Amino acid sequence: MALRHSPLFVQRASKRARVDEPGAAVGADADAGADEDPLPELPDDTMAALQLLRGQFESLALPAHSPPLVLVHQLYSVVASKTTVDRDIEAARQAKRVIKLRLPAAEGQFVVVLWRDYERGVERAAATSPEQLAAVLTRLLKLMSHVDTDVAIARTVFKVETGSSDSDIAELVRAGFLMLRDGNSLWFTLPCMGNFAVQLAGGRGEILAMLKRKKFHEMLEKLLVQKTLRKSQLGWEYHLSDLLGIKAIEYKHTSEGNLVRVLNL
Repeated sequence: MALRHSPLFVQRASKRARVDEPGAAVGADADAGADEDPLPELPDDTMAALQLLRGQFESLALPAHSPPLVLVHQLYSVVASKTTVDRDIEAARQAKRVIKLRLPAAEGQFVVVLWRDYERGVERAAATSPEQLAAVLTRLLKLMSHVDTDVAIARTVFKVETGSSDSDIAELVRAGFLMLRDGNSLWFTLPCMGNFAVQLAGGRGEILAMLKRKKFHEMLEKLLVQKTLRKSQLGWEYHLSDLLGIKAIEYKHTSEGNLVRVLNL
């Protein structure tokens, strides 16, 4: 019987969020007195899944300037309904509780970032940048907070809405907050996204190679996660939820434990 998520993952995650019980609180004790939760209106399962996966990223030994990044397809590996996830994330995006960014060099794959994490990242960059770039970053943040931008924007619209020139756009591209989509449009992005994409691809390839070296392209999870990942700092939980989300692996019960199996790609 295939599992949506490994029991090992769920046991660890349940300490932070119960994604299988509608109406369950998420990190209520831990969040008491903290900044306001930017996701109060998301349905419980989507909110719990997002907080769960965000917590995994926060626990990693990554540079402090890397905001927690959650892949949209990771949410599919936790919440049963893909349609529900897409609808809820879109509602949160329009309400400026999250932003959605395209994963570099990965067609059709997207990252969700909490608005407060994005806002702090832009403000931090502005505070340490030369005056001209700081001013452009401030205008970028104002655009993102007041306009329904989605994941990309026409160059002409960006220039009009922010009062920016081509040289301003070039500055934002160099700083890592915009990426050229084509001659007429731009992707929104973050400075950490390039390194994140490299580590994600490296970990995916490394894990799949480990499994494919086995006779039946499968391995007990408890043995698999004891191995050291050399091409990524993102960790086993993060990578396994990624691989489940893109349907590169599946889980099966066995008498010896949970089996991780490569699916035909």
